[in-house]
Amino acid sequence: MSAIAKAATNAATAELPVTERENSLTVGLDGAGAEGMVRMLRQADAQIFAGYEDFPGLADAEVRKGRISRAVRAAEQVLSMPGGRVIMTGCGTSGRLGFLVARELNRVLRMRGVPGPPRFGYCVSGGDAAILLSDELPEDDPITGVQDFVGAVGNSPAALLVGITCGLSAAYVAGQVDFVLDEISKSERDSADSPQASVQLSAVLMGFNPPQLARHRPIELWADRPGSKSKTVRDVVLRLSRAEACHPDRLVLLNPVVGPEPVCASSRMKGGTCTKILLDTVLGIAVSRVFGVPLLRPLPPCDEVVTGKHETVADEEVKSIHEAVDEVLAAFKESYNDVYCSTPEIATVLERCGESLKNGGHVYIGGAGAAGVLGCIDTSEMPDTYGAPFDEVRAFIFGGWLGMGNVDGDLSSRKSGELYRISYENFVTDFCAVGHVGDKPARLADNDTILAVEDTWSSSAQGRPENGRDIAEKVTDGTFDSRTNFTFVASKNWKNSSAAFPCTKCSISFQNCRGDKLDAAPGTVILKRPRLSLLPGYCAFDQLQLKLALNAVSTGAQVMKGMVYSNHMINVGPTNAKIYDRCVRLVSRFAGVDPEAAEIALLRAIYEVDEITEKIRGAVQSDHIRRATPAEDARSETQSVLPLAIILASASCSFEDAKRLLATYHSVRVTIQNIVAPSRKVAIES
Repeated sequence: MSAIAKAATNAATAELPVTERENSLTVGLDGAGAEGMVRMLRQADAQIFAGYEDFPGLADAEVRKGRISRAVRAAEQVLSMPGGRVIMTGCGTSGRLGFLVARELNRVLRMRGVPGPPRFGYCVSGGDAAILLSDELPEDDPITGVQDFVGAVGNSPAALLVGITCGLSAAYVAGQVDFVLDEISKSERDSADSPQASVQLSAVLMGFNPPQLARHRPIELWADRPGSKSKTVRDVVLRLSRAEACHPDRLVLLNPVVGPEPVCASSRMKGGTCTKILLDTVLGIAVSRVFGVPLLRPLPPCDEVVTGKHETVADEEVKSIHEAVDEVLAAFKESYNDVYCSTPEIATVLERCGESLKNGGHVYIGGAGAAGVLGCIDTSEMPDTYGAPFDEVRAFIFGGWLGMGNVDGDLSSRKSGELYRISYENFVTDFCAVGHVGDKPARLADNDTILAVEDTWSSSAQGRPENGRDIAEKVTDGTFDSRTNFTFVASKNWKNSSAAFPCTKCSISFQNCRGDKLDAAPGTVILKRPRLSLLPGYCAFDQLQLKLALNAVSTGAQVMKGMVYSNHMINVGPTNAKIYDRCVRLVSRFAGVDPEAAEIALLRAIYEVDEITEKIRGAVQSDHIRRATPAEDARSETQSVLPLAIILASASCSFEDAKRLLATYHSVRVTIQNIVAPSRKVAIES
């Protein structure tokens, strides 16, 4: 690449949000072996704690003692008020992690006997169904975002919005933050004339870009707003940033920069990990200070039941906010180190799952409690991130929707009911019974892999099996084909693990699974048990380990399947405005065409045509996105809009020819390698 071209590339990169940039540490991820992939992910994840370039990150005092500590005070103020609520909102993984943390903290407070309605709530764009199945288009809707938030606040006298958008790009969250800012301005104007104050609102906006790199494309549903109102996500971010000076403990922009994602723009990974760390840090400390719950106590033995109504914190033991933030972040960093001590074992699990997907098989994840929820969170992103069929990687949780603990309850009667059947009993009935369920064979296939997960607090719901091991223990010998793999990921005591798990830290997946042989089988990944719990009954640190392990396995498996080129997702679907723009960039990059030609190719792929009509050209972006979003009856099919667009932009061919080319190579990655001209390959790799 010439010096001029390289300078132009660098300039273009500087204008990209950090969360959309390529991570130099994982270039060539698609050419690494399983263990090499996990090592690359380990290096990229280190940036969460070490920082990225010259941007402020988690290691900096301005973030720890400034923004994180102010967020703790904002949460503390609201929770100190009777009936005050914290509402975590977000889209995709951000919203799902908000749900998980709300679920866990409400459980802690119930165990402590705190009276009244739950103090923590959540909003996920797309509703509770999106906890399980990805639904990207609602991310672009700021109006529904406000309605969801107001509904979650209910009759509470005070509420803290914790809006999570990793790229500072989600209109759904921007609308909520803009609403809070409007309400604060209104209350200040009306305070002299209003004898009774309305609900007191505060906001923490969480993301991982500098404010000036927040998304600045006009929000379609705000097109008719007056010129004085916010029109883009960046407008809202900058408005919040200006308002912080007047309300430092009520309005917080919490945006440490943690570097580009290991797979470019896949914010479920580092963005999701940092989201989990920050939510647990901020809200865990606030709960400890407001309700007298001990913070960072030694994790009790595996067989000790934690009831919650135990120890309280004496006044002299209460840590300063700054001290507590430092100690909690140190414990999370220790957990990051611990999980990657099992790099070879995780790589083995990755390879087994990757072989399943490469050969047309499936991966089924099962667990109880938070571990089961984490399995659902991980699998939910496979369709939109990698174009995977919705039934290719699925998760099951003991207790089903009751075990999930979502507000809307059982969703298994929805139109796509089969995909919402998530209980252990559903798994046994639909996949383990001999015979057929509907028009599909119920017996597990040769190339399927079952992955059971367990955290340190896995528990039953109404007498259901207690942990992930019961998946293996309850199914009969006839369930498993001789080539079906079984893998187990758990968190167990490092020193004493040999008592229950003789093959400590051994994680070679084994065949012909039998539950009574699981503990002795050399197919078990045992993650180091954390030393501490964040709060009694809520370790939190084990959940971080499980998330990192699951992310590594599912990402690496999709790489092996051929859904990543270098470190770019190349089978992502243009299912919201942000991803649509990303697809245009990827077509432009890999086909070597300008953005206008790239968008034409993308539209041809979306509408499956050779010529773009005036009607298509005149449609708004959301119309293109709806067309590209898989219909419910197409959820079992692999989505291929982006690779088809790259082929159409690279070769002079019809849409049908592009489909034949893609089918010829059987792998999206191999297709891209073969249709991109050698000169473009050199440019891309340099």
